[in-house]
Amino acid sequence: MFWEVFRFECRYQLRSPLFLSVAGLFFLLGFLIMGTEAVRVGGVGNNLNLNANFAIIQTQYVMSVLGMFAAIAFVAGAITRDTEARTAELLYSTGLNENAYLFGRFAGGSLFAILVGIAAMLGSMLGTFMPWLDVERVGPFTLAPYSFSVWAVIVPNLLVICALFYTVAALTRSMMASYVAALGFIIANVVIGSVTDAEDVATMALFEPFGLAAFGEITRYWTVFDRNFAVPEVTDTLLYNRVIWLGISVVALAFTAWRYEFNLAPGGWRKSRKAAREK
Repeated sequence: MFWEVFRFECRYQLRSPLFLSVAGLFFLLGFLIMGTEAVRVGGVGNNLNLNANFAIIQTQYVMSVLGMFAAIAFVAGAITRDTEARTAELLYSTGLNENAYLFGRFAGGSLFAILVGIAAMLGSMLGTFMPWLDVERVGPFTLAPYSFSVWAVIVPNLLVICALFYTVAALTRSMMASYVAALGFIIANVVIGSVTDAEDVATMALFEPFGLAAFGEITRYWTVFDRNFAVPEVTDTLLYNRVIWLGISVVALAFTAWRYEFNLAPGGWRKSRKAAREK
């Protein structure tokens, strides 16, 4: 049943204008960031190549943060669609397995969220070939920073985002609740980062969900040559960060599978409060 639900979700996303619109937007953003010197988010300075490995990887970190709300649209929409369309009654009466439905929808939504992240990366890759860039500041092309970005940045970051806010959407039956939680998530992350001093940055790097602080921690003492041509190893702080947050994502999905039920009530916590009041 899982594969049937997964294939259905993939067909739905492919037919929806949302995916093509968001993927096109992120492709354009990636292109503008790397293809023009007027837009910079990758930490490029006067001594670095415009397509420095450090700039490429840091750009993908930033794009994965920007892609959080787009990712939520795919996964939260997947689990709340039937409730909002008033078709949940029909779905629940088909005998579909709850876990197959839950994880099939999650896998389908997450796949398209990741594809949007890859679209942004492809846009940035194309941008580095533009003829109007200063050729003296464009280094040789290499796939290393892009391959690193896929498996160490885009995929884990978007899986973490999708898992956390899919849990919120599934348990509250509300897409709006996911966006409110995401806003609080961003605010908390910014506040914690702003009050963290230099002595505590290593600890902060472990618990910052996007891995950007961990990336900054392990590249803090890189030379200009390193930033131009090196690709970091997933060790120490960065490795621990990825393990911690992927572990949290697995726990969140397991909790969702435990609490989620085919019924028309709101979230499980609301049912508990209602039952308590009735007593």
